[in-house]
Amino acid sequence: MRRSLLLLLVLLSLRSHAAENVVVWDFASRDGEKDKTTESLTYEFEEALSENCSYDVLERRKLDRLQAVIKNEKALQDIGELTAGGSTELKRLGASLVVFGEVYDDVDSGEVIVTVTFQDFKGKKVLIRSIPLRRGLLRDSATRRDSMATLAGKICKNTKTTETQGKSSRVMANDFIFDLEKCTRTDRSILCNFQITNNGEDRKLFIVGNVTYGYGSVVGEIRVPEGTATIIYDDFNNEAAAARAQISNASADISTYSASVGARLISGRPAQASLRFDALSSKATTVTRLDVTCVDGETNEVFVVTFKNLALVK
Repeated sequence: MRRSLLLLLVLLSLRSHAAENVVVWDFASRDGEKDKTTESLTYEFEEALSENCSYDVLERRKLDRLQAVIKNEKALQDIGELTAGGSTELKRLGASLVVFGEVYDDVDSGEVIVTVTFQDFKGKKVLIRSIPLRRGLLRDSATRRDSMATLAGKICKNTKTTETQGKSSRVMANDFIFDLEKCTRTDRSILCNFQITNNGEDRKLFIVGNVTYGYGSVVGEIRVPEGTATIIYDDFNNEAAAARAQISNASADISTYSASVGARLISGRPAQASLRFDALSSKATTVTRLDVTCVDGETNEVFVVTFKNLALVK
């Protein structure tokens, strides 16, 4: 009996730490066009993700059923464009996330920006990363492979770094450490306080508000994908985008489209930060999910920091 119980606990532990299954969709240009270059980038990124990350990549070369699903669908850039049949088949294959790749030719800069977005089947964008390539080197296979390996490396360092310390929650992303101290409820508002530590070189960090449509100019020329937001969910399934944000002594209303707040963070020095959310239930006791959309001022990367199941303090 004791041996059976021990075996059950081991199996449950293994299941709780199981890696997520990922499908890499065909990369395409912003207008949905595919060519030999986007095809090469797709396979090179898939290989890099398989070799370097904690994700289990469902490689299309090894799965005829997966090849058939992708072949029967058009060039997609969002999970919402996937047909019901395609979505069902991907789930049947065990996929929990789909990766979409956009190849954007920034004519003025002379660079091609490759952006990958990880989405779940509810449409949530759980991870966004990008990398620039010089247009003249795009046809060089060694350069592409190195770039996709670098891109995968940026993703991998964020797939294993969430941990809990006592009553606080810690997430590490893009060489920033986010320590969430507490979320306090007052009437219909929630205020979340946390510390951000820059673990890399001195640089700016921006927290982005609600980007509900299109590509907006958030910080200079930095583009933030449609549908991303700094947003909170309470235990009554109410959601609210951030109304106000603060980093160090910089604060701003970020409730309007493409609004943001940013501050220069010195390496190794914690900075106080806070987010206020309005129009939530006065009876809420838990933050079921908090997504903080950020922009790295050095690399211009957009990334999302997620906290889950946080008890509210009155």
